[in-house]
Formats: sequence, C-alpha cells, structure tokens
Amino acid sequence: MEILQLQEFFVEGGNHEKSHVLLHITEPSTPEEKKKGYFFAVCEINQATTKHIVALQNIIDEIENRYYEAPETENQNALETVLTKINQTSLTLLHHNIPINCVVGTLRQQEMIFSFYGKPQMFLFYRNRENIYQKMDLIADNTNEETEPDTQLFSQIIQGKISPNDYVFVSTPKVIDYFNADRLQKIITTRPARQSAEHLERVLSELKNELSFGGLIIHLNKPEENALTTKKVRLTNKGDSERSLHSLFSTEKNTASTLAPSILPRWKDKFQSAWDTNFNKTEATTPTPIAEPTSAIINSAHAHPYQPNKTKPSKDTTQTILIITWSFLKTTIKYIGLGIWWVILLLGAIISGAGRGLLTLFFIITNYQNRRQNVLADAAKQWRNYKISIQQLPLITKILFFVAITTIILLVTGISWLKIKQNNLAIEKQYQATIQIIMAKKDAADSALIYNDETTALNELAVAKNLLTNLSACTDKSKKTVCENLNEQLENIFVRLRKIITVKPELLSDWNEANTTLQRISKLENLIIAISPSSSKLFIYNQLTRSQKSVEVNFANGFTALSSPKENDYLALIYNQNKLATYNPKNNTIEPADISYPKTNSTINDIVVYNRRLYSLDTNNNQIYKHDSIKTGFGPGKEWLKDNTVDIKNGVDLTIDGDLYISKNNGQIEKITAGKKQPFLIQGLDPILTAGGSIYTYNDVNYLYLLDTVGKRLLILDKDGHLKSQIIASEWQAPNGLVIDEANKRAFILDSNKLYQIVLP
Repeated sequence: MEILQLQEFFVEGGNHEKSHVLLHITEPSTPEEKKKGYFFAVCEINQATTKHIVALQNIIDEIENRYYEAPETENQNALETVLTKINQTSLTLLHHNIPINCVVGTLRQQEMIFSFYGKPQMFLFYRNRENIYQKMDLIADNTNEETEPDTQLFSQIIQGKISPNDYVFVSTPKVIDYFNADRLQKIITTRPARQSAEHLERVLSELKNELSFGGLIIHLNKPEENALTTKKVRLTNKGDSERSLHSLFSTEKNTASTLAPSILPRWKDKFQSAWDTNFNKTEATTPTPIAEPTSAIINSAHAHPYQPNKTKPSKDTTQTILIITWSFLKTTIKYIGLGIWWVILLLGAIISGAGRGLLTLFFIITNYQNRRQNVLADAAKQWRNYKISIQQLPLITKILFFVAITTIILLVTGISWLKIKQNNLAIEKQYQATIQIIMAKKDAADSALIYNDETTALNELAVAKNLLTNLSACTDKSKKTVCENLNEQLENIFVRLRKIITVKPELLSDWNEANTTLQRISKLENLIIAISPSSSKLFIYNQLTRSQKSVEVNFANGFTALSSPKENDYLALIYNQNKLATYNPKNNTIEPADISYPKTNSTINDIVVYNRRLYSLDTNNNQIYKHDSIKTGFGPGKEWLKDNTVDIKNGVDLTIDGDLYISKNNGQIEKITAGKKQPFLIQGLDPILTAGGSIYTYNDVNYLYLLDTVGKRLLILDKDGHLKSQIIASEWQAPNGLVIDEANKRAFILDSNKLYQIVLP
C-alpha cells in the first residue's frame, strides 16, 4: 500500500498586514471522515488588515466544516457542493480589491480534488516513459479575461489521481521569485520530501524581507521507499505516471456555471492540448482499483484532527452542564466504590474459606505432623455444633425457615414456568400467524394463475417460500409435518409457474480432442460450425453425413464471432477483435474480407447478418454499426445506435428480427428499435437470470431463445418477454453455444466442446 506524504514549509514574515500566509491541513479521525480524506488549504493575502485575514481564515474553516458534513452525491462531490455555497456567501471579501492567492483541496486515497483563486503556484512533477521527471504547471495561464474577476471566489473544480512517485508542489506565489520551476523540480525529485521542505524553509527564512512564505509537498511514496516498512510491492513501470496524467486533472466541473460559463471550455482545451501533445502515444491502461485507504505521513505544525463542532456553549449552559456532570460523577463514584468494597469483601471471604478448605484437605491427605486425626475431630465437632444449634432453634423459627425455603423454591419454579409458557405462547402465536400469511400468499398465487397473471403469482410464491424457510418453529416434531406439506404445495405451484421441461439431449459430436475451448456455433445449410478464440480452425459437423471435420487458416489466431445470412451462401467470421473473414461452403475455403468502423479502437463482440447487411456490436465504444454489403465484403460501418442512455459495454450476444436484442453479462436484455431503446422485461421467470448468454430470433421465428450458461437451461420467451418454457438437461454443464431450427423443431446446444441436439416443445 502506498504512503501519502504531506510535508509543509512555512516562513512567517515580520509584517502581517503586508504579507500573511494561511496553511491548513486537516487529518480525519473517524471512519466516515477518513472516507473523505485529508483537507488542505494554502492561501496568501497581501496588503490586508486583521479583519480581512480573519475573514479569510473563517472561510477556510467553513469549507472544512461543510466538507466533512456534506453528503456525497452521484453527480457532484462534497467539495464542489461546498464551494458552490461559499461562492454565494463570500463575495464581500473580493469587493475590497485585496490581493488573494489561494488553493483549497482534498486528498482521498490517490484522488486529488482542488480549486483555486488568484495565481498560486502548483506544479506536478511526474516520470515519463524514459523514467525522467517532467513538470506540469497546473495553474499557469489559467485566467480568463472574458470573465469578471470579482464574481466568485472558486470558479472551477479540478480532479484526478496521483500515481506512485509523483510529486505535487503547492505554494504561495512569491516562492517562485526565489526558486524557479526547474530548480524546484531538481530539489524535490532528488531528495526525500521532508528534506526538500526543510531546505526551502531554511533558504526562505534567511531572506528576512518581511514577506511570508508557505506551501506543501505532496508525494505518493511506494512502500519500499519508506523506512518504516519492509513490505515488497511491484516496481513501478516506466511511464506509469505519464499514462496516469490522462486521468489526473482530466475531470473539471464548474461550481457556479451561471456566473462564469466561459471558464470551462478554455480550461478543458488547455489540458486536452497538453495531453494531445505529450501523451497520445501512450497506450491506455486500466486503472488499478484501490483496495484499501492510503496511509499518510503528515509533517506539519498546522495539521490538526477534524472537530465537527467548534461552537462554544454559553456561560449559563456551561455551568448547568458542569453541575449535572459533577453530581452524576459523585453518585457514580460513590456506588462504584461501595460495589468494589463489597466485591472485595466477598472475594476475601471466598478466598479465606477456600484457603481453609485447602489447608484442611492438605492435612487430611498428607497427615502432615500427624494432624489428620485432629483435623477430622475438629471438623466432626464443628458439624455437631451446627446440628445442635439447629436443634436448639425454636419450633416457630424452624417452621418459618422451612416455609421461606419452600416459598422461594415455589416462587422461582413458578416464575420459570411462566416465562417458558409465555415464550411458547409467543412462538405458537408467531407460528400460527406466519402459517396464515403463507396460506394467504399461496391462495393469492393460485388465484393469479387462474387469470394468467404469472408475475403476481411468482411474487406471492417467493414471499411465501421465504417465510416458510425462515420459520424456526418448523424444526418442532409436532409442526414439521405441517411445514413439509405446505412446502410441497408451494413447490407444486412453482413447477407449474416455472414451466420446466426436462429433455434427454442427443449427442451429435464430441470435439474434446480439439485442445481448445469452443464458445460459439452457427448453422450454414446442413453444417453446424463451431469456433474458438484461441484456435485458427473451424470445427464443422455435417448433419447429413453425421461426420465432422476442421478447416484451418494461417491469417488468424482465433475467431470470436460468426453469423450466416438467411440465404446460407456464406459464413461471416470476426478475428483479431475487428477483422472480417468469410467461409465459402462450396469450396471449403476461408478468405479475409473488407470491413471498417468509425472508430479505430473498435472491439467487435458479436455480429449478425440480416437482410444482406451486417450489424456489429462494438462493446469498447458502446455502439452498434450497420454495414452495407459490397463485392469484397462489407462497407464502412455507420453508427446505428442513437440512444445515448443505452449501456451495451457488457453486451454478450445480439440477434435481429426487425428489432434488435442484446443479451448482457448481468442477465438483462436490451431491446432496440430504429436505434432507440424500448422497454423489455422478462416476466414469470424463476430463478431470475444472473448472467447473459447466446440469444436468437428472426423475423420468421415465433419466439426469443436465450441460453443461460450459469443456470444450465434454454429459455423460450414470447417476444414481449413472457416466459413460455424452460428446457433443462442433466447432461449440460456450461452450455455456451446455440442454434435454433424452429421450422424443424430442433435446437443445437454447444456445451463443454460437445454438440447436442434437442427437440423443441
């Protein structure tokens, strides 16, 4: 785990009104605060009175308090919410024309969010692909002349991630007068962050020019660089920091868009230009998810833990609280002392009695100094004395003692019996009430089935089943039979609702000797063709001759998608993510074919040929392309999906019957018509889908067929989403390929490199 270092340097000038610096670092303490990370502020105010300095300090304190109290939302982080309100309430400070330069921000794990006013200094020192440090000025040339200067304090939000071994330098503007950017880069990147901060502070303190200086050095340190740990981690690859710049400071939001709408386009253009110039050649990498909060080392005299409530109570309230607290403490201490005293006496009596008993037992066992007889005689004498004392008690005392003991026994027994009876009655009452609810739910499901309302019936049964499963009284032998009968009734209704059909599939072909994992199949005339993403062969089964063969190519390492047109004159294949090839069954050859896409980074997860056009699913760009047929293959793809709300990045398979259906890896199905999303929901299915699989339909096919790899079943749905039937087979392990021949009532299933055939209902 990386170590986040925050090193402060601060030099106080001799004239506060001429130059004053505010440094502020807040360290979270509770788990809720730690989720929001560390808050920091570096501000300089010049030519100001004490009143203005206090006003700026109050603004910083208010940002801190509101940040840790404000909730995070999906579209807006807490800092942006707070700064929006601060901009509305802090304009008076700007109206005095006092020079202010300020940065406020947060550090949460590796994420950094900040905003600024004026011209503070802020540099990012990062390693490029050659492992050489370079610098980026995060604030230079950032003032928009078209925006009125005094309309808001913090006009924009910048956020991104810091990579390991990066340095972020934040300081007041006058530091750059004595340390230029190149010198700062050399100082900070060639020595530990703490030594760099001490060096800057020492040099600046020797100036003695009445000016104040201050700043922070933020460094995300790898564990092996920290002397306090010996945990080994993977070394940083060259270029990691450079690649991360696309995410660092790439997100920008306007906290007051109505006040300064022209700032964002210019800011975005500047960072986009810097990225295009320096980093476009870097390959995209997937960000590593942060598994746990980043530890931090803070070296600052201005760091303090966050205190949620800084309001001081009134004098009268304070006195009342003190009086009540003192009275409570006195009473508590008194009774605690008495309790401790009685516990000590009890323990002393127990220890004393135990000691005498052990000593007596010791003498009896060992006969030490021949004292066994004396000890036994003393014990017998003491027992006789007890008996005489009891015998000499008055008769009335004996009677009262006996009555007291009997009463206590009867009272304890009665109370215990009442408790047990009450508990049994409560359990019985809960049992009866739950059984009544279950029966009512079962009857409601039966009634819903009469009116073909399968969705309502399924919901009622699910609630009843859950209640019965969690009914603890069913473990009682007297109630077990009732629960079993009720469970059987529920299961009988479930069977009717689930519409499960168990079949015995016919094994047509076994490709286990292929030394690869086959994933998809398609039908071309009388041929069933299977492909694998790790094999350059097509595996072909002939239905007429019941034979199998393979065809190999030398231009592809594997195939990921395939589809044949209704005319069955060729088979389209995708290889190398987005390349196209065609298989001709007449001459048994595979040739590359032409195809292109609007985006060069397209990843085609599936294709389908419909009406001699090819439709391709690009999961990398969340788009579906339509390609017209040409002599040498297919023309350039045109973006067919027009609805930006559709998320198909996790699309698995697609099919077309005029409408387009996409199965997703979370079990959902997207229905799209003319490029627009249409509502589609599977109704009456139990258990629900948890993963996607092969999907098929056509304009002359009555149903929508969906293969559930996880559930090991073939689902047949009406095209409005209602379940028609579920087909299962004990032979299926992880079915992943599907071909439907509805005209001949046949379905072909690929499962674990085996090709099965089943008869459709």
